Order: sequence, then structure tokens, then C-alpha cells
Amino acid sequence: MTFKDWCATYKESIVFRPQAPFTGDRFGMRVQESVGSPAHLGEDRGEDPRQILAPFDKTYMHWQFLGEDTDWGSCLRIHEVNSPMPIEFHVAHTLSAIRESNSFADTFDKGTVLPAVPGSLGLAQGVHTHTEGILEYTPTRIRYFREIPMQWIYMFGEMNTEYLLSFARMHNIAYNYLIPRLKEQIIRWGITELKEYYAVRHRLPLYRTPFWGPGTVILFSTKYFLNM
Repeated sequence: MTFKDWCATYKESIVFRPQAPFTGDRFGMRVQESVGSPAHLGEDRGEDPRQILAPFDKTYMHWQFLGEDTDWGSCLRIHEVNSPMPIEFHVAHTLSAIRESNSFADTFDKGTVLPAVPGSLGLAQGVHTHTEGILEYTPTRIRYFREIPMQWIYMFGEMNTEYLLSFARMHNIAYNYLIPRLKEQIIRWGITELKEYYAVRHRLPLYRTPFWGPGTVILFSTKYFLNM
């Protein structure tokens, strides 16, 4: 099964945060100058309804508290049991809903309300979820992403200065402030490609190691590919 086939199979049936509107920044460049990292590699959804549902027929979830002073505050990792594709969803800022524990894991049926709720842990701007789609990198998979027409931001050492200047002007962001911060993020996060709906990272933090193990990953827009 290809990633394209996987999306076609799941896009109409996947559940996650029904009726919770997309809010704030979307995948790509962040539109707020003073908040967080310039590149935003996921989608934000609002506080209400304040629940997260198991998206698959058999859903495995792992929740871990990271600390109030960390970027994410906590990490909720979700994937399908016996998934035909190496895909996980990583959700930031959530709170444990049922127990006092720094870490727990369980398996749930599709549509079950998970014991984690949207929160404001870490460097969050109010109660919400920040969700990133994670796919194991292979040459075949990245070829599919590269063939989709979309705006490029950074590719193999080169910034798209024309686009970034236009973006800065549109959102009233100081260009000379944006570029150094973006370069620093690209280096620190191990980003080699950044486009409008996907990015490639050579590494993720240890607490975000997906079920297939460490290595290069493709981060994809859950809204664009799954409307999730």
C-alpha cells in the first residue's frame, strides 16, 4: 500500500476531533511573528468539543508528560494497531483526563473518547491541540510528495527568499527577524525540506520516536491529506 492509497482509504472514515474547528497556524509558515518557531509543522484545532477520539478500528495511544517549561508540555502518540503504513500522529499540549501519571498507554476501539484532552501545557497559546502527521521516510514515499504541486520554502540549503519576503510583508513580519530564526530552526530540527504541506526531518526528539524506530521522517499536513 502506498501513502496515497492509505489516505484514500482512510480520509472519509477517520475520526479525531469532530466539530473542533481548525484555528491559529496551519502547516507551513507561522503567521504570528512573536509565537513559537517560524515553521509550523502541524495543524491546530480549538478547545471545544474538548475531546479526542480514537481514529482507527484499533487505536494504540501513549501519553507522556514532558514538563510545563517544554515546547510541547506533553506528547500524545497515536497509531493504528497492525497498521499497513508506518504512520503516527503526535499531539502536543494535551492533559491526562483520568489519572495522575507521567506516562501511560492503552488500546481503544474507533470512536472511543481517549483519556487525554486538549490543554495548554508547554508553550501553548490557550487550550488547543497541535497535531503532526509522521510517516517513515523512503525514497518512493518522498517522490510522491515532491510530485505534488505546492509552494516550497526551503530545499537542501536554499531558502525561497522571494516567497518568504512576500510572506513577511503579507503578515507584517520583520523579514530580517524571520530569516535568522527560520535558519536556526532548520538546523536545530534537522529539516532538509520544507514545503507548504510537508517537511522532512532527519531526527525527532527521543520522546517522539515512532513505533518503527528512529530515523528520517516525513511530516505531513493532516488537514491537507486527511482533513483530520
